[in-house]
Amino acid sequence: MGNPLAFRAMNTDFLIAGMPAGAAEEVKTMVELAETRFSRFSPTSEISRLNQTALAWTAVTSLTYDLLVDAAEAYHATGGLFNPFLAEAMRTIGYDQSFEALTPAKAAQRLNEKQIIVTTDAPCEAHQATIREAPLPEPLEFDFAMQSIKLAAGAAIDVGGIAKGWIAQRAANRLIASGIKQGLIDAGGDVVLWGGEPTQGSWGVGVGHPLLADDHDIADLWLTGLTAIATSSIVKRRWQRSGEIPAHHILDPRTGSPSCSDLLQATVIGRDLAVAEQYTKGLIILGSAAGIRWLAERRPDLAYILVRNDGAIFHSDNLNAYTKDWRVDAHVELACDNP
Repeated sequence: MGNPLAFRAMNTDFLIAGMPAGAAEEVKTMVELAETRFSRFSPTSEISRLNQTALAWTAVTSLTYDLLVDAAEAYHATGGLFNPFLAEAMRTIGYDQSFEALTPAKAAQRLNEKQIIVTTDAPCEAHQATIREAPLPEPLEFDFAMQSIKLAAGAAIDVGGIAKGWIAQRAANRLIASGIKQGLIDAGGDVVLWGGEPTQGSWGVGVGHPLLADDHDIADLWLTGLTAIATSSIVKRRWQRSGEIPAHHILDPRTGSPSCSDLLQATVIGRDLAVAEQYTKGLIILGSAAGIRWLAERRPDLAYILVRNDGAIFHSDNLNAYTKDWRVDAHVELACDNP
């Protein structure tokens, strides 16, 4: 096996491990190509070109076409809670450039319901509208024969909530089909793995503390076989514009504002990393009670680990379906020493 390969792309840190060096380089090439096609911050990307040609048919490469077909399917499967067509709303709340260029929000000494706020004067409770069921508005039209896409009026694409997991899963699927027996692709903490870890047999994956560094894990999972673990948090991508309150990147599509539920962090475990990423967003938006019911109705096969804003941790009863062994804390201390 080759040495682990670490690199930065798509505004996150990737780690490729447990596979031959040539296979790891193939993953890196796929990720770097995806970055050039999918970034809404690059004026030359295909996503930017689509956003600039709304209401007109635009030909794209098969990579972008396949991503957007899957994104549109996920939009419908989640009842619109996963919505990658809110780029204009993202710009409105200040996420108008790559995250490292934004002004970070100062971490609170202790996060609680009153400190998890959104950029609106309306109370959080007023935003908990029901999930919008079909028929949902169609933000995209597809022409398979011409491999072309047309955006509806008012739609603008932001695939930041699916792109990393989608390309990591696509790379994993390609390697598995080519005969690579084991491997791990870590896309900024969202992980897809398969087979056994080359030296120990089981892969060990930690679920990080919502506030502290990666070595403060709230859960440990030991896994073999094809497994995907995705985590979303409202804490780690927060920013603040001058004179405004902090915002975060998970928008509630029912309101167009950052979500304001009782969840700080959601981890979803399944067999496909893109799917796991999508359902973490819905859980964060709906909150612990409604989110657990929603997941049970739509995807009862998926497992979860949730961190509430009072520090309580919840997990599903089906972790054994994905793990050889696991450990999950019951509560997490939310005191933060960062300024």
